[in-house]
Amino acid sequence: MGGNGVISSASSLRPKSNRIVSYAARTGHTAFAALVPKTAYGDKVTAAFRDSVMRAGGRIATIQSFDEKAELVGMPARNAAQSGADFQF
Repeated sequence: MGGNGVISSASSLRPKSNRIVSYAARTGHTAFAALVPKTAYGDKVTAAFRDSVMRAGGRIATIQSFDEKAELVGMPARNAAQSGADFQF
């Protein structure tokens, strides 16, 4: 992981996603939300996240994407927070 919980390497994305989601599932989380950038990397994060949640037997509450401008993250972040998820990725 990179700083502040940011997954940093596309090549190790899937194993890291699996570890994070499986840990969350083992500790009782069942509904997952993700906040990802609208980029090719964000597409990879989304695919890894979907796969990890499916493997863990969880439910995806929402996947919110955002443009790479700080002022545009607010609404997708609010939507993720209000999605009913008990774990945010």
